[in-house]
Amino acid sequence: MTKIDEFFKAQDLDDLLSIRREIQEVTEEDARKIVDVLDKWEDEQAVYNLLIHSSLIPEGHRIAAVDRALFSREQPYFVLAVVVGLPGPGAEKTPDSYHEKWLTRLLELVKTEEGVLGSRTSVTIAGWLEERNYKRYLEVYPASNETASKNIISFALSKFGDLPRQEFNDLLEEYQLDASIRDQFLGEYDQYHAEIKEKGSSHRRWPLYSYIPNYVEFRTA
Repeated sequence: MTKIDEFFKAQDLDDLLSIRREIQEVTEEDARKIVDVLDKWEDEQAVYNLLIHSSLIPEGHRIAAVDRALFSREQPYFVLAVVVGLPGPGAEKTPDSYHEKWLTRLLELVKTEEGVLGSRTSVTIAGWLEERNYKRYLEVYPASNETASKNIISFALSKFGDLPRQEFNDLLEEYQLDASIRDQFLGEYDQYHAEIKEKGSSHRRWPLYSYIPNYVEFRTA
């Protein structure tokens, strides 16, 4: 069995990662197998694995596969898989015609009450946002999921937390966030700086990651 075949069949994400690291290059035969799996869209374990490690998908097929999975309504486990794999392609490699479409979808997913999906998307989306879209992300706060809400605040602190307090507040006002929401962000800002003053560092600017279930866990849930 070739490495790519092992990759398709791996059911544990840790094992999948180990196999992925052993695949130094995608051969022509590997590429044909990958495209065949995606064209058929029947081997759900293999598709799930490819979406999580989307960098393996030949470039000419990657965008279509990601787009199909991201908007899947019948296969929610594909949505999570592609959210996990999105940092692979990266916003800078996404065609303009897809970037806005995907960003809108990601913002929608951050709002979802599905815990793992909402929290993981709140991590992924940070790598997709251009500065002109920061406001749209902060407007999602508070999200239905507590971890997602914390990650939105962490994003704000990572981008603006080193500004003087008044400038931080002015920026929130410029984004037209409600006063009660601004107060919550300012409260986190104050705690962030108190921790830095006391300990020299703060975890508040780093996102929280959620456990990603194996495909089989989705199917048996």
